[in-house]
Amino acid sequence: DIDLEKSIMIGDKLADIGAGLSAGCQTMLVRTGYGTEQESLVTSATKVYDNLLCAAKSLLRPLNPV
Repeated sequence: DIDLEKSIMIGDKLADIGAGLSAGCQTMLVRTGYGTEQESLVTSATKVYDNLLCAAKSLLRPLNPV
């Protein structure tokens, strides 16, 4: 019972982002691993972060306003 429209796919490759988009998920690319090389290939709908920690923190911000 996973709601894919409310799910997020985080990856460092275009294939990861493509899988997430195909499933109807929101997508995030991390620059670690292959991400820096693949960043220019993703659409503006995909959010880009320096690493997984930054991506995770961005998900928590709405819950913990500063």
